[in-house]
Amino acid sequence: MDPSQHSNNPMHPILYETVKDSRVEDLDQYTDLFDTQLTPNHNTILHVATHFGKSECAAKILEMKPCLLRQVKANCENPLHIAVMERHHGIVQTLIE
Repeated sequence: MDPSQHSNNPMHPILYETVKDSRVEDLDQYTDLFDTQLTPNHNTILHVATHFGKSECAAKILEMKPCLLRQVKANCENPLHIAVMERHHGIVQTLIE
């Protein structure tokens, strides 16, 4: 699904902070938001986890919503592109397994 097919719901700050702070145990309560909320650059929550190098969060998000792996942001980067560019080798491994 391309970013234009998403609703215009901005990412909830609590969801963003949950990933940024590596609160993996709290992710379950936000699963229904994973594929509807984006940052201004069309980052999904998996993009956010990948950008910050949060491998446990990325693995949990991927387990719950594997379709997010193929989601591209505004500049056509998927989470794997971000993991490679940020040199998060553990996340690269998680994403390709």
